[in-house]
Amino acid sequence: MNRKKIFSLLLCSVFIFTSFSTALAVQVQPKLEKIMYKTEVNPQNQDLTYVTNVSPEIEKKVKISKQEALDIGRATFKKYFNTNIYDSKFSVRISLDNYNNGGAEDYIWNISWSKNNVLKNVNYSVSVIANTGKIKSIDNSEYNSDDNNSIPTISLKEASEVADNFVKKIDADKFSQVTRVDNDFSQYYRNGSGSYSFSYIRKVNGVEFTDNKIEVNVDGTRGNVTYYDINWDDKYTFQDIKSVISNEKAQDILKNNISMDLKYVNYYDRYDDTHKKKEIKVVYSPSFKKGNTIDASSGIFMEDNLNNSSNLILKDLNEKEKIDFYKKYSEVNVAKEPISEEKAKSTIKDIIKDLYGDGYKLDPLAYDESSNLNGENEKTWSVQFYKDENKKYEEGGSIRIDALTQGVISCSKNNKYEEEKDFKANLTWDEAYNKAINTLAKYYPSQIKNIKTQQTHFDKSNEPKENNNKERQIYFNFARTENGIAYYENNINLVVDLKTGEINTINYRWEDGLNFPSLDKKISEKDALSKFSQKYKTKLAYNLVNTSKDLKNPKLEAKLIYAIDYYKAKQVLDVDAFTGNFVSYDGEEVNENIQTFMNDIKNSKYEKELSILAYKGLLNTKDFKLNKEVTQIDLIKSLVDAKGFRPYVMVSESSKDSNVKANNSAPVEELKIKGVTKGTQDYKYLQMAVSYGIIDNEEVEFKGYTKVTREEMAKILVRFINYHKVVECGDIFKANFKDTDKLSKGYLGYAALAEGFGLVQLDNGNFNPKNISTMEELTLGIYKSLNKIRFNNYPIYR
Repeated sequence: MNRKKIFSLLLCSVFIFTSFSTALAVQVQPKLEKIMYKTEVNPQNQDLTYVTNVSPEIEKKVKISKQEALDIGRATFKKYFNTNIYDSKFSVRISLDNYNNGGAEDYIWNISWSKNNVLKNVNYSVSVIANTGKIKSIDNSEYNSDDNNSIPTISLKEASEVADNFVKKIDADKFSQVTRVDNDFSQYYRNGSGSYSFSYIRKVNGVEFTDNKIEVNVDGTRGNVTYYDINWDDKYTFQDIKSVISNEKAQDILKNNISMDLKYVNYYDRYDDTHKKKEIKVVYSPSFKKGNTIDASSGIFMEDNLNNSSNLILKDLNEKEKIDFYKKYSEVNVAKEPISEEKAKSTIKDIIKDLYGDGYKLDPLAYDESSNLNGENEKTWSVQFYKDENKKYEEGGSIRIDALTQGVISCSKNNKYEEEKDFKANLTWDEAYNKAINTLAKYYPSQIKNIKTQQTHFDKSNEPKENNNKERQIYFNFARTENGIAYYENNINLVVDLKTGEINTINYRWEDGLNFPSLDKKISEKDALSKFSQKYKTKLAYNLVNTSKDLKNPKLEAKLIYAIDYYKAKQVLDVDAFTGNFVSYDGEEVNENIQTFMNDIKNSKYEKELSILAYKGLLNTKDFKLNKEVTQIDLIKSLVDAKGFRPYVMVSESSKDSNVKANNSAPVEELKIKGVTKGTQDYKYLQMAVSYGIIDNEEVEFKGYTKVTREEMAKILVRFINYHKVVECGDIFKANFKDTDKLSKGYLGYAALAEGFGLVQLDNGNFNPKNISTMEELTLGIYKSLNKIRFNNYPIYR
């Protein structure tokens, strides 16, 4: 998963957390008592360990003893999984831990039994609430080395029934109070694992209370529950829903608070794992002026005690200051050859003197030529600097400069200080901003016309003194701008120390030669907002809110709020500024037809198999039609997607086979195949097909839109599961179908194996080898094939 995907998922989780968690609940962290760690040999088995992590003082306070917790844990596995646990067969670990940032009453016994060997890894664990004996969570994990199926054997629907039955059994009194959410089945992101994940969200007065929920995971191969967790508290009183404003009014309030901001976003070609080829798109991204949660009664935006919008300060240069700032622009000379070590040392000494003063010594300089984060070749000089050899790592620092421009790429001064509640600041925040602006002008004069100078700051001066640690380090992130809009992939980061008044850290990331699309013909912000609002609706929910102004004594109440519902969507999507369509973190247009696909396959005999492939992300559901006749390129793309499309750059021929077998990624090689244009999507799919051994790299004409017969489909499916070598052994096959005489020469073995393995289905005892195969038949064949081979395939992220 590349950086873009990780960032997108993290961003999504932030939105979800803001909307439906205890974002507004300020809690005081309790002072935890010292825990006693003790590891010893398991008294029942000298080859295993027995670890305890328990404070004797706390153990005396809780109602459930260690032995009682052990008994509850064993009984839990016997009751719900029919598993007998004997300590003599496991390494056992027991700890008594505080959870949920609670007080003395919020302790939990965490117990695990583990056993690992070459053939099997087992981990059974249970969490028991130490004052009630109730089960908080269960982990029922087993892994067999020979049981790594490539594809689930049960569908999402079947898995949900397993999960429902488990919840009914373990939490019978709560099942009628919850609504199930299928966590992983999203049209934007498919779960590449073989498990299914479900959330059972509590409903009160018909309204979801997402702070209380039950989580259940189901193994898609074995069909058993592997994980359970409950977060449920009946101590809250719930606001009456009669007093709330209408959903329509809430939608208008929230919509009027959203601005759709234009920005340039960097997308990598998913067919090029080197990440050298990137495409920059223009998108509209939602920004919330006052947050994305309002009080359901008053319609006023919810604000916590610390980070509400009234504390947000925007700082920018005024018009005159910008004119003066831009006057400092100058081109930077780029040398043809790297500067010498002596010149680099002189340049670095000048920079350190300017930033930190006199008296610094340098270690020997290091020259390096390597790829940076953007895949570009960088030539750099770097060195450690210090005053006192004995305090090099406490008070010294490091710097790296460009060997062609002499510009600062990174500079950091070590500052080993603990957070100070009271220190004398030599700079205000405004003065720190001015210092950062002056540093930009001095060290990056060729970039200053393309820098977003506006910065934001949360003023914490109104916090209670006992909770207010003074800000010492001020972080500034100056993003690159092109055509007046931001490109956050390129930026200059500066950290200013208010106590010393120094620039503590500099990080520079900037790329040359990028192509930024013109903003001509873009849709309006109004149209982008309309598109966003049509998709993301407002939802009424209960949310835990701290109603106390005393931060040491928070009072949490379940209040009704309206928020934009991201919970089920899983991802906050950008809107393409030209097409108006939603785009994923890969920059590809999002396929939003998953429900259409699910409806279309309801009439198929193979609904289960097709839905599993769709769930796994191994089937492109966009424009999928059951009866569509399969072309050669359809066949290639479907089989490669089923492998997960995981290219990597081939290092050497000798490593090719071992790499493919080890991690199911494939080396890319030039094609001898004719009839397809190099660099196109079709070309790259053929490369992957060759690398996976699905086809041979031979000088033959590829006719991508030629229809595929059933016998041709049978041949390539047999090759897909790596049984083609068996066919090559000779004429040893006997077919179980009537129309063997209609097979083309050399196809009997492939057809016999395909039918025997269930890859191809007979029609009234006939193979029908010359009939054109359909997408329904091909997809079933792929599903059956994946059950014959064992590897971890990954989703194609359609």
